[in-house]
Amino acid sequence: FLADAAPAEPSDAELAAHLAAHPDRFDAEPRTSFVQVFLAADRPGVAEVAAQLLARLEAGAVADPLVLGDPTLLPSGLEAATPRDIDSVFGPDVTAALAAAPVGRWSGPVRSGYGWHLVRVTARTAATVPDLPAVRPAVLADWQEAQRRAAVAASVAAAPVEAGLALSVMFVAAA
Repeated sequence: FLADAAPAEPSDAELAAHLAAHPDRFDAEPRTSFVQVFLAADRPGVAEVAAQLLARLEAGAVADPLVLGDPTLLPSGLEAATPRDIDSVFGPDVTAALAAAPVGRWSGPVRSGYGWHLVRVTARTAATVPDLPAVRPAVLADWQEAQRRAAVAASVAAAPVEAGLALSVMFVAAA
């Protein structure tokens, strides 16, 4: 059957064109590195404490910011994390705040399901579309799937016509 046939091996030019036509399928996600100071939601006067700590951090008055805050099982930060990585650990509000935060400055407090966080983005890289050699296997698989889908669509579109012709031939032969 046409849909089951393996598509021909594409040229690099065809794969490059497929990559250019669908860059969103292959782009490297943006990455963010950051540190955070955690404050428990049930801490008395948490809003005031957060404001005081943020002022000290912004002024550079703290040698090691990671000793501040409340004990937590959360990491003190993440390195080269994707938005999905950040969201899975800290939640969507922290992910959104980090995306908007300037690099190198403390900001917050940001609320999460765990409590409050003062955050400092230490590095950020934008999403990029990699070169074909870096993602060739993924582009090839996606191209082949697109070819299969096109073959199925073509055979389904042609099926009623072929079935109608076959029935016409059968009726003419029987007559």
